Amino acid sequence: MTDLLIEVESIQKTGERLEDPKYLPSENELIKLFQPDIVGLDWLGFIDEVYKKIGYEIITNEYIEAVTKYLSRRVEEINAENDKRVVILEVGAGTGRLSHFIDESLKSKSQNYDVVSTDLSLDNSQNLRTVEQLGYEEAIEKYHPDIIICSWMPSGQDWTPTFRNNQSTKEYILIGIEGGRTGNENTYKEVEGFTKAELIPEVNQFGLESSPYNLTIGGKVKKSKTYSFRRN
Repeated sequence: MTDLLIEVESIQKTGERLEDPKYLPSENELIKLFQPDIVGLDWLGFIDEVYKKIGYEIITNEYIEAVTKYLSRRVEEINAENDKRVVILEVGAGTGRLSHFIDESLKSKSQNYDVVSTDLSLDNSQNLRTVEQLGYEEAIEKYHPDIIICSWMPSGQDWTPTFRNNQSTKEYILIGIEGGRTGNENTYKEVEGFTKAELIPEVNQFGLESSPYNLTIGGKVKKSKTYSFRRN
């Protein structure tokens, strides 16, 4: 078997693993998987096939590690100020895949926190963890979270006023694309009483319009970003 055939076979196996929601790929695996000169996989076509299982944001080991390093610091800071378990709430969590990997990674870095996943979807056949059937307003009212995470807020909607109006919210984290693709034109704007910052700018993110192949040709993949809004 030639080196090229071995490489193609390895890449195809990676593609099969990626369709498993429990599998968390590395950035390098994604880059190899979507090199058109080798296997010709189409990024948007792939996402369209698997997004119900793994979401529009294709998270990587590197991404989860960076996010949870940040969250572990925040858990310790909030815990020191309030001497209570910190509640991290994901709203619109879908299958709970993001929450699942965040929780698994945080366990080795921090204590005194709870990760809660919520979503209105009735279909729980692909869930990786318990996802409570609650809308974002109900979830916030029930759990009084310290940190809210929202990945790929529905286009044209803006949930952030509710995030800010909840007095227990010390920070909310948005993952997605600015300009109305996720949320609306107001969702990512700086707001009074909160400090906006891009988290982990050094880590590449992959999603719609953010193909890993761009990296191999000197392009960028940062259309999808992760922002923190911290209460002042």
